[in-house]
Amino acid sequence: MDAASGGQPDPDALTRPFAFMKTYHRDVYPLIDAKRPTNSAKGKSVLITGASRGIGKVLAVPCDMADVTSVETLFKRISVEIGTLHVLICNVSFTTGHISLAKKTSHDWLMEFEGNVRAAYLPIHSFLTASPNPLGTVIAISSGAAAVTFPGSSAYSMAKHATHRLVDFVHTEHPSVRAFSLALGIVMTDSVDAQFEPFAKDTPDLVGGVTVYLGTGKGEFLRGCWLSVNWDMEEVEEHRREIEQHRLLKTKLLVAHLGGPFLRILCNTEKRSSSTPASC
Repeated sequence: MDAASGGQPDPDALTRPFAFMKTYHRDVYPLIDAKRPTNSAKGKSVLITGASRGIGKVLAVPCDMADVTSVETLFKRISVEIGTLHVLICNVSFTTGHISLAKKTSHDWLMEFEGNVRAAYLPIHSFLTASPNPLGTVIAISSGAAAVTFPGSSAYSMAKHATHRLVDFVHTEHPSVRAFSLALGIVMTDSVDAQFEPFAKDTPDLVGGVTVYLGTGKGEFLRGCWLSVNWDMEEVEEHRREIEQHRLLKTKLLVAHLGGPFLRILCNTEKRSSSTPASC
């Protein structure tokens, strides 16, 4: 609580810890403003999933993205009625409630985990298989939950982490496709839990602005990366060299490089065990 604000929660308390740059935003700003001519998506076809609830109400395409037949039917319709799809934004997310592992039923846990993963995988798979040589941009909406262990959110957090790994593989296996994992921030919608409402100050325009920024060819050096809508993209661009050189926004294992010092330490131990890496 912030005493200066009359005991009210600090609205940035859940945003500030994820600030990669000195500056962070809760609303649209000039660089990413979709009204700027340089950010125009004119001439591009864009599919944004997640029409039934949450932020998807702003940019809506109704379809059950966790159902194979439904997704395949949608993409066939797009192929016939629109033709080439240039940008795919996977925006479907849901939770069965913030409940601990022991208290949440196995049915609900698995439904939440599998449903979120399927809702990202299925449209991405259809996007990639729509053409022998897929091109365009894929933006998978993620969450800060993918990077933290927040009690009661195991299924959702693990699903969002899995979604980022999916983006990793799209980036690696399909170099012609621009793939990004984008943390949504906290937008006030009917799907926000009551406990998070005091922190839900991010605007739909902010989310839309960052997706337009990425979808119109900006941020090439961020392909395959995990990003947040709150980060100041101008500052991110200024640190391009460090981000690329140190792979700062990529998935890492124990913040170590296998085959490097960590592996050599294991190999030089006096007592070797059955778990010692075979490459030693």
